[in-house]
Amino acid sequence: MQIPLFLQKLNNRLILVTPGLIKNKPLFLLRYALRVLFAPSDLRRPIRSVLFHTHYKCNLSCKHCYEKNFNNSGDPMLTLEEKKQVIAECLRLGALSFDFVSGESRLSHEFEELVKACRPERTYITLASNGWGITEAQVRRYMELGIDKINVSLDSWNPKEHDEQRGQTGVHASVMNTMAICEKLGMAYHFTMFIHRDFTRTDNFQKLVEYAIEHRIRVAFKAAVPLGALQGQEDALISEYDVQRMLELHKQYPFLKRDNYGNRCGGCPAIDEVIAITAYGDVLPCNTIHISLGNVRKEALEDILVKARHIHYFKKNFNGCPPAEDRTFISRYLSKTYNAESYPIRAEEVFEELRDYPTGTARPTISPPMQ
Repeated sequence: MQIPLFLQKLNNRLILVTPGLIKNKPLFLLRYALRVLFAPSDLRRPIRSVLFHTHYKCNLSCKHCYEKNFNNSGDPMLTLEEKKQVIAECLRLGALSFDFVSGESRLSHEFEELVKACRPERTYITLASNGWGITEAQVRRYMELGIDKINVSLDSWNPKEHDEQRGQTGVHASVMNTMAICEKLGMAYHFTMFIHRDFTRTDNFQKLVEYAIEHRIRVAFKAAVPLGALQGQEDALISEYDVQRMLELHKQYPFLKRDNYGNRCGGCPAIDEVIAITAYGDVLPCNTIHISLGNVRKEALEDILVKARHIHYFKKNFNGCPPAEDRTFISRYLSKTYNAESYPIRAEEVFEELRDYPTGTARPTISPPMQ
């Protein structure tokens, strides 16, 4: 008997469901179940997940960082109040989850206020971190705030190689300690594994996978993209063997996965299910496609999303990661971000179908300050 699609999708995310989530966030679970069952399919369908950039400060300097170029933006960052307004609009448009990404979000003095603004009782909140220096007291505080999961980065089984990749001695040990703290306190966690060309052929990769399987740790495979520190370096991109190896592992162990597995659209979730919002207010298809669909200081988020869903490329439901695998997408679109004077580049400069797109009311998401 074939399993209904909505049960397949729900099963793909069951590993995220913990006793604490059931106890503390029944409203979120109800919202998610209703979304799976009754999600609309028109251009104004609700957001599932928001990758929220708090700032671009970081306590490490990773060799493969793809967000370095955001430091070149000449625009002022959103204020705390503006960020709260954006989060409120995301909630109004149906956002189920928020992932705090970019830089090291927890270092921001605004971080706790932003988490509270996400209405933790209604949403699933993830903190992406390099894992450097996280303490038990901090994890306890994150749990009190309503953060559901910590996503740490683990690039190598070998401590020296991981630390060299991250530019700091002792990071590997700190990551392992962070995961041990989460396990002790009952905080959900997983680790992201950076995948570059033919990395899945190595013993290093195999040891990381075996460790995850043995301890049943959720792993997010993150494919290299030719941005930031790797700008234009297409020789670092994953091979077809890497693609198939990750897929085979996922079929056998569903908690080993990529972002393009198990989505509503059947492939890349950018725009259809996921958006990223930069610390400057630019809305991106995801945090590895640095093309601004619009800025919330100038346009309403809802209008930006409707406009974005007219982009022909994202209607194809590419079964992979466009900036990591689709050479046509990279050469035709992503390459236009290289050495751009204004970062991120505007979608109207990249996608022909948007050049004559009507701007509508051009009502901003963010209200002007009181006089």
